[in-house]
Amino acid sequence: MKPMWFCRNGLIVISLSMFGCGHIETLSDQWVYSPRSLIEFGAEFSAELDKNPAETCQKYTKAFQKGDWRAGWVLSLSASQPKKNRCLSTDDAIRRLSLFKSQYAMYPELVWLNQFHLKQLQLVKKKEKQVATLRRVLRGSQKKVARLKRQKKMLAKKLQALKAIESNINP
Repeated sequence: MKPMWFCRNGLIVISLSMFGCGHIETLSDQWVYSPRSLIEFGAEFSAELDKNPAETCQKYTKAFQKGDWRAGWVLSLSASQPKKNRCLSTDDAIRRLSLFKSQYAMYPELVWLNQFHLKQLQLVKKKEKQVATLRRVLRGSQKKVARLKRQKKMLAKKLQALKAIESNINP
């Protein structure tokens, strides 16, 4: 089992599993961030995202893959942006924020923010499903309207033909 660690007031506490201490990971400074430094990091991300969304998404995705959890954090938070400035899908952001919740020690303020954003993304996901359902219903209704319009034209032509026949029979 992986050791868990918690950061409170500048102290790092390592909690080892009951299987002993056969493997202890050392923690680099990159894992200990104050909420203020994370906000600054997010501001840098936001500024870069506004200038060049595709490049910024790639850059921060690579940083997250290399172990910078802050990059994953801001990528996840960007999932609530309009789609053109979004690096992750809602599902990916939910998965990632759930991962942060379970695997990374955070300041209480960040835990609260993480939980809040996770709930908001889950609500967005629910609304996205509703929108997708309504779009399917709308497409079906539009197809039905188009079919009914074609039938109306066809019936109008048949009615006109019947009126012509009737006027020939009864002059």
